Amino acid sequence: MKQKQAGNLAGGAGSEERDVRALGGQDGRHEDGQASSRSEGEGAERRSGGTGPRFMRGAALMGGAMLVSKALGTLQKIPMQNIAGDRVFGIYNAVYPLYQLLLVMVTAGFPVAISLLVAEREAAGDRNGSARVLSASVRLLAACGIAGFLLLWTGARQIADWLGDDAAVQAVRASSLAFWVAPVMAAFRGYYQGRGHMLPSAASQLAEQAVRVAGMLALLIAGWQLGWPDARLAAGATAGSAIGGTAGLAAIVGYWAWEKKRAAAGTGADALNERPADRGNERPPKRARGQGRSRDGLGEAASPGTNVRILGARPSAEPGLPGEAASWADARERRRSEAAAAGGGRAGGDSDAAAASLPALMKRLALLAVPVTLGALALPVLNVVDAFTVPRLLQGDGLAQPEAMSLFGLYSRGQPLVQLVVMVAGAMGGAFVPALAGARASGDADRIRRQTALVLRAAWSVGAAAAVGLALLAEPMNVMLYADADGSRTFALVGCTALAGTVSALAAAVLQGLGAARTPALLMLTAAALKAAFNAA
Repeated sequence: MKQKQAGNLAGGAGSEERDVRALGGQDGRHEDGQASSRSEGEGAERRSGGTGPRFMRGAALMGGAMLVSKALGTLQKIPMQNIAGDRVFGIYNAVYPLYQLLLVMVTAGFPVAISLLVAEREAAGDRNGSARVLSASVRLLAACGIAGFLLLWTGARQIADWLGDDAAVQAVRASSLAFWVAPVMAAFRGYYQGRGHMLPSAASQLAEQAVRVAGMLALLIAGWQLGWPDARLAAGATAGSAIGGTAGLAAIVGYWAWEKKRAAAGTGADALNERPADRGNERPPKRARGQGRSRDGLGEAASPGTNVRILGARPSAEPGLPGEAASWADARERRRSEAAAAGGGRAGGDSDAAAASLPALMKRLALLAVPVTLGALALPVLNVVDAFTVPRLLQGDGLAQPEAMSLFGLYSRGQPLVQLVVMVAGAMGGAFVPALAGARASGDADRIRRQTALVLRAAWSVGAAAAVGLALLAEPMNVMLYADADGSRTFALVGCTALAGTVSALAAAVLQGLGAARTPALLMLTAAALKAAFNAA
């Protein structure tokens, strides 16, 4: 076993600290300077509340998963229309926005609220408190999911009448099945995000979307071969949400069960109560207090002032703790005592999840979730306007239900491409938000003007190019994607909205970076009201 020791003079005390690294059969050399820098970086990340490289990697992972899942969700509409036809495509585009609206009402704000409460408990080293937050959120969201299911299932006929096609009844009921799993999945995602673990949430999101698309297409292909009517084909398309939700929930619950099993297998007591920032890749072997390692790994007591660290593991004691080497359990108990002493007043208040009853936790979760939910409702409301107005307006011109819904399907052909453009613009805007927020925090008005001008120029340039391209290539793209040229003029007109969508997405990012987070939502709700008024005019 190779070993390196680095002597460092400790600041004011002038005492010597030796870093002992057990290389455990691994190849390669690690310079003492690099080891020290990594240790200091980890400590700084813990003190900064998780805004270091680990946080950035998690944010990038979640952002990438979201982009991939949104792309899958947008592009899956094209093969669906190819298989099932315009009427089924129209029914799906009428029912799915309503499902999304209700799902946002039930779940949108809760992952944020759950992650906030879990992060509070994790910062205090209270994993039991985090578990209580998870338990309360699962029960609350399960109840909300059951309410959403009953609302859609029992109201399916009335909703289909509002949409203007009786064939939508089965599709509405099929979409309601997702409410048995999607809200609970949102609770687990918020729990892991609060702990700083983005991988389970990202894996769940990708599994949900991939299985949703695969399940939907499999049902459509089977139904088409079996000669299903349009109503049943539309139900198969919307049932994909329940299939994908089940897969996403299975993925994240499976990770949670694996984590509990691993914790119970011997490292359970410590693993369940340590903070995420203090977990390493391996646990150090248990040894008596003050006992260290010899050069052959068997003996040598660690002298006072020695800080023992195992390669691949976090430091066993944080800066400022007593000098003698401590076991992981001792270090954890010391951290928890310090956290309780530092935040005693706060821990004893109504925010203490460990002491709060489950009803009190549910109430606090609901109060935290409401503002986020209200802000998230704007876009689904805008999408629902067309579903509740266009088919009925077409019937007002004398068209039968099947014809009206088929024309609504034609109208919807250009939307996946416009949504794809706006999604890319939104991702671009998200990258600008931190820079604008930093400029605002530093009070640099000139930098704010320059960055805002850059974002808006990009918005107009990208949006205009996309709109012109979709308008000019409407017919060949319509034939390429949907196998015929029906509705190409409408395709071109819908494609022109890519300009407004792109400018709106990037302008919303600018406003968020400048601290006006509510303004985009209010503007979106205003746009929905105007859209409904113009549709009815």
